[in-house]
Amino acid sequence: MTASLTNGSTTVVVADILAAPLSRPLRRDVLDQTNAAAPKINAGTPGKLAGTITYLCDTLADALALDALYQSAATITLTSDAGAPLNGLQHVAVGDLRYNAERGLPGRPSKWTITVEIREL
Repeated sequence: MTASLTNGSTTVVVADILAAPLSRPLRRDVLDQTNAAAPKINAGTPGKLAGTITYLCDTLADALALDALYQSAATITLTSDAGAPLNGLQHVAVGDLRYNAERGLPGRPSKWTITVEIREL
């Protein structure tokens, strides 16, 4: 499954999304009261997704293009297969962007993974 990312002026295509451990703060607290059987739940508005996305890039040039895209402060839109969980995710990069070269098989070039910390907008 390929995925494309765009900031409105530049588009980068990656070979695949390998992992996306994301979390959403629900902003709920539980208060166990001494004189009540049921706990009291304090609920707020759930937050936006945050975490990391790991992309697979076929070449170093693709990895560098993705790096350049994420260096922009513009909103990035991820487009993948229709109905895929992350299709249409609008986000920005925060924190660190990490490269990793996957060991290539004999006679085949290495592929690259890019892991980027994101926050949903």
